Amino acid sequence: MVEPLPPLRALSIPCEVEDGLSAAHVLDELSVYLECANEQQAVLGFGALLEVRSTAPSDVWPQVELITNAGATLEPLDGLSAHVPGPWFGGMAFDVRRSSAASEWAGFGLGRWIAPRLLLWRSPVSGWVLTRLLLPHDSSADARVELSQCRQLLQNVREPLGELTTVAILTRSGSDSYLQTVAAALKAIESGELLKVMVARGMDVLSPSPFVITLVLNRLRGHFPSCTTFLFRAPDGACFLGASPERLCRIADGHVQTEALAGTSRPEAAEALLHSDKDLREHAVVVEGIQKALAPLCTRVDTPPGPQLKRLPNVAHLHTPLRGTLQATASAASVIRALHPTPSVGGTPREQALRFLETHEGLARGWYAGPVGSFGAGKAELFVALRCALVQGCTARVYVGAGIVRGSTPSAELTETGLKARVLLGALNVQETESASR
Repeated sequence: MVEPLPPLRALSIPCEVEDGLSAAHVLDELSVYLECANEQQAVLGFGALLEVRSTAPSDVWPQVELITNAGATLEPLDGLSAHVPGPWFGGMAFDVRRSSAASEWAGFGLGRWIAPRLLLWRSPVSGWVLTRLLLPHDSSADARVELSQCRQLLQNVREPLGELTTVAILTRSGSDSYLQTVAAALKAIESGELLKVMVARGMDVLSPSPFVITLVLNRLRGHFPSCTTFLFRAPDGACFLGASPERLCRIADGHVQTEALAGTSRPEAAEALLHSDKDLREHAVVVEGIQKALAPLCTRVDTPPGPQLKRLPNVAHLHTPLRGTLQATASAASVIRALHPTPSVGGTPREQALRFLETHEGLARGWYAGPVGSFGAGKAELFVALRCALVQGCTARVYVGAGIVRGSTPSAELTETGLKARVLLGALNVQETESASR
């Protein structure tokens, strides 16, 4: 039985900060970070006031229900607190049906959600705000003193973030096994077992000194301001970070917004995507999969007649936004369970694709391609964890994948994953070597 969570209160004060990420090092260890520079939205979480962690498949969805219900109990103590993001932040594994034996993901579990003790956040309306979350027995007077002290520390920070100077080495790209898996996927598609499947690979990186996480994040948000840069730190110190171009869902006011992002090219060949039979078919599979998933939960789902282009510095994608009007009985957890994993990161049919990946991919995805983000009072904001890496100390594993459909070729898909990998390899200041081709 899932134990109920205590109600949370929030105390907030305005805070003049030039840059939240620059100021992060003066507070306790950064546990959560989400920022979309183009939207002037950012939230940084410090510490963990409460934690809910799933270690068994049977725990995952009941605990997500628990978190979505607990979000509605936030009791504001002042006007600013009514707009506090979250207060629950975290993510889930790509495949929540089975426990992962991979030691590198041990600190994250199948799902982990925290309510940070302290939040530093920004919106276009509020500017920068500092918020202290409180349990029922916590003293408001003590929290006010703590907030004032933290604000003083933050306002004294004026130095900008520096640059990464240490050059890391790409030691393994996983390209050979990736080519074999794509070939197996094409055989499954030819036989009619699969219509589409997303095949991923891991790229291992080694640095002579520990990665400076704030500098990696600063590079990511600077190079990809239209993406959502994220960080989640596990209790063992491992950091899962990236710059996601894809929203899984935004749930608010009885509506759900999501998007299909499938079909990829180099930026200079973006217009050709709109006329590529292979890419249009891949994209249509994802759109249809999302529509089918939302249909039982929505009274209507609005979809544009055709895809648009989403241009990023390193790649271009076909993009279709979808918006659904939720039935009164549809919970946030039921929406997430229906959508995840979308055909964009799993495949179609879903169960057959997941079985194929479990048998052939040979990669412990962990939270890669899973949902990450926040829950709050009647709202959810979740992204697909893409263009990401798991970083601990001097090591990092970068995760990239590509959708395989009829007409795909192993060499072209390998090239596509290389284009996508540039996001993280550049942020980690990686210098590739010949040994990385193994």
